[in-house]
Amino acid sequence: MHVTPSSVQEMMLRNERAAGLLRRGMLDEAATEFAAIGDWCERAFGDRDERTLTSRNNLAATLFKQGRLEEAEAMYRRIVDAQGEHADGTAHNNLGTVLYHLGRVREAEPVLRTALRMHHHASGDDDPEATRAMENLARVLARLGHRAEARGLAEDYLRTHTRSHRVRPEQVEKVRRLLSEL
Repeated sequence: MHVTPSSVQEMMLRNERAAGLLRRGMLDEAATEFAAIGDWCERAFGDRDERTLTSRNNLAATLFKQGRLEEAEAMYRRIVDAQGEHADGTAHNNLGTVLYHLGRVREAEPVLRTALRMHHHASGDDDPEATRAMENLARVLARLGHRAEARGLAEDYLRTHTRSHRVRPEQVEKVRRLLSEL
């Protein structure tokens, strides 16, 4: 496949259109576009390229919104496998979330623990993605009956993050709400 600057530009524009479809709730059309973009990126750049992985993530998120959870799971697993040791935890967090929604809570736990560890390693505790992974893991732990560990995670987060300049106030409030539910 011959990749030109104009073909890359066309794919970027197509991605913007697909994102617009997604924002407007046109999920079927967005999924079709994201799938086509992902296929093109994979042929042009390979399955481990960031552009390919981003387009695959967009497709998986769209599938999730459509309620096509098994397909979203398969796509997130594909992303996790392609990222290998370079994963930042986001795909693991998304995969864990899908597993949770599929009712496979025990499977979700180790995936979310990995996500949280990866986020801490890559960006530190103040990363909004680390907050999401912690919230998701706490919910899973609570569902598995490990409420004390779930509370400990949330309390730890609040103790170390309420004064951080990188953490948005809405993140802290979300964790406080989670803690009140536990």
